[in-house]
Amino acid sequence: MSHAPRPIRINPLPILARTTLLLLATAFVCQLIRFLFGIPTAKRLVPLFDINREANIPTFFSSLLLTIAALLLWLISRAEAEKKASWTLLSVGILLMAIDEIVRFHEDLTNPARWILSGNATGILYHTWVIFGLGVSVLMLLSFWRFLVELPATTRIRFTWAGLIYLSGAIVLESINGLIFEKTDDSPIYNLSSAIEEALEIAVVLLLIRALIRHLAEQHPEVRLVFGPPATSRNDSVD
Repeated sequence: MSHAPRPIRINPLPILARTTLLLLATAFVCQLIRFLFGIPTAKRLVPLFDINREANIPTFFSSLLLTIAALLLWLISRAEAEKKASWTLLSVGILLMAIDEIVRFHEDLTNPARWILSGNATGILYHTWVIFGLGVSVLMLLSFWRFLVELPATTRIRFTWAGLIYLSGAIVLESINGLIFEKTDDSPIYNLSSAIEEALEIAVVLLLIRALIRHLAEQHPEVRLVFGPPATSRNDSVD
């Protein structure tokens, strides 16, 4: 007996957005506990939710968001055979960013960048890895320019806004944070600025996920996930 397929509508954005707001609010409270009340750890609660630290809940959540974006890009690559290579490369790139959120290998670029600058890494170049970040961003733009131009207008605009906001956070604000840290060290103003940067990066990934979901809904409203082995051809014979 055959059954008509039942569509399952999935929209993770509301729960992801609410979780983001909750984490940002918790991170703000942690900063208050740390600087206003002078409690640096509060029984490890502050390090666990501090958005400026590594290997904690905000870090793993950011990695999760990037992984979701990578999966959506991979799904689109399966639906658009003519641009499969470009979508797949973007999926791999975002997945590498998700891994980097955990292992932070981009920070290993600091010493090579300082060597390039002959040790003159001060001011907005204090966080020297942004040099490589800017270079990769320009290379990505040049490599995917034609792909971007050929996208549907709505998708292109959403991608462009996400890219601009990402650059403003990951490159511009990171450079400003380096200048602030050089002058004030681990101060409240530095932690506030760094938290804004991290919040922008999370917001960008949410915008990207929204853009990808909208692209799927507008360009491929009937994409199906088929579970099981490939269908047997009608011409195949079974002994």
